[in-house]
Amino acid sequence: METIINEVRNRRLWLLAMAGAVMVTVLIAFGGFAAADSGKDKDNRFLSRVAEILEVEMEDLTDAFQDARVEYMEQVVQNRLEAMVEGGEISQAQADEYTAWYADRPAWAVATGFGVPGVRLYGEPIVTLVADRLAIERQDLSDAIAQAHKEILLENLERAVEDGRITQEQADEIAERIKNNEVRRS
Repeated sequence: METIINEVRNRRLWLLAMAGAVMVTVLIAFGGFAAADSGKDKDNRFLSRVAEILEVEMEDLTDAFQDARVEYMEQVVQNRLEAMVEGGEISQAQADEYTAWYADRPAWAVATGFGVPGVRLYGEPIVTLVADRLAIERQDLSDAIAQAHKEILLENLERAVEDGRITQEQADEIAERIKNNEVRRS
């Protein structure tokens, strides 16, 4: 009888653990989507400002960034695979197999970045590729990115003062640092 009770108790614990795991997975998924959406809004606001400064269409700018990011990621993957083959970590056949999978990876993998090393959206190689795509000077794009970044930081400071999160004196000190290029994008 005690064995049966222990077995039932273990099954209940197992079911509770499974239910907990499902709940955690759902919370992470929905939290991840919410975080992704807020990041996307932030990027759209930023890119919109850059497009205004450069006097280009927002769609052209976002397409150029997306295409440049994809091209750069493909270059990074290929360079890493070549280095792994040269270093004897994998065979050429394994590299070719991964390259084939990468080219035909499922949509969910593309959307989540699975199988792709992290790439900074506004990093040096991406900016160069975007400038080439838009047929503008690389420095003009870099300057527009820096200007948009400053403007958005200053707007965020104003909001922080309005919301009572910081004082006007604190905001003035930070604004001075921003204007003197002492605050950098992370």
